[in-house]
Amino acid sequence: PRIGLLIQTTGKIELLKEVAAKLLEKTKNLTVANTICLNSFFKKEEIKEMAKDVNILLVIGDRKSNNTKKLAEVGLSYGIKTYRIESAAEIQNAWLKGKTKIGLTAGASTPDVLIKQVEEKIKFF
Repeated sequence: PRIGLLIQTTGKIELLKEVAAKLLEKTKNLTVANTICLNSFFKKEEIKEMAKDVNILLVIGDRKSNNTKKLAEVGLSYGIKTYRIESAAEIQNAWLKGKTKIGLTAGASTPDVLIKQVEEKIKFF
């Protein structure tokens, strides 16, 4: 049989490989459309590296965005206290109190101006 495989842009590459391997057991006629967003993939890798050093992670982006949701999940999976925010105004001083290293990431469609505003707010905390 002919089979096509498509994965969501925020999906995991490991899952794509696993599913493709299983399907190749059933057919040699497999078409794979890898639509994984490389920007999202690299941001997840950056969070993995940040996890070694940061006390807290702020993920900037729309609450409805699956991309920012996944970035926050990565932070949580590494045991980082993680907050999803849509703007600098949402940052609570209590989150930052006593924190010496703050990680910051943003969803793919987060405007640069929002990122800059968050950077400015946490810079002098």
